Amino acid sequence: MNELLSTEDLLLYLNHESQTIVVENQKKHINPKKLKKIIFGSIVILAVLHLVFMALPMISKDFTKDVFGYRYVIAISKDQEIDEDLVGEVVRLKTIDKEALSPGDRVLVFGLYGNSYYWEVEVLDNDTTDQEVEATFDDVIRNRYTYDEIEGIYTDQANIVGVFYYTASTPRGYITMIILHALIIYILHYVMFKDKDKILKDQKNEK
Repeated sequence: MNELLSTEDLLLYLNHESQTIVVENQKKHINPKKLKKIIFGSIVILAVLHLVFMALPMISKDFTKDVFGYRYVIAISKDQEIDEDLVGEVVRLKTIDKEALSPGDRVLVFGLYGNSYYWEVEVLDNDTTDQEVEATFDDVIRNRYTYDEIEGIYTDQANIVGVFYYTASTPRGYITMIILHALIIYILHYVMFKDKDKILKDQKNEK
């Protein structure tokens, strides 16, 4: 600026600059209400995606086995006595090469003694010709199982995530999970938007 500004021009210039700064600052700062809506919407989307993912094992029992190489089942460990109260645990079942089994290995078979659980039995002999193994649960009764009856091996006990995942793979557990997700979303909505709901309620009462 070669010429000096008059006092009036200088005030106009400063006012214009201050308004520009205010507008730019407003653009940089996201509206808190809008931010809450974005966060809440993201949580709802994640919850829906989580429910869809957790429904896959219920639709396809081989989903986790195909994707992760193992699946969660309820199994009864061989370390328990047959004449005592047996306790089933949620464990990871991993598929194996059945021809490579040798005496002393422990495998899981389904429906031993006519129930709907997996049982851990110890291999006594592996007949690769007939594709059968001889195994025992109580070290007294010996049974023969075909390779098709051997589901896999007991790798380890499931952690809290595994237990949660197994529970969701059953119809009752999945319904419980839907209710739990809905309750959490409701609580979050109440906490995040309770002030807005209160204002709307007060406005209705005033009318």
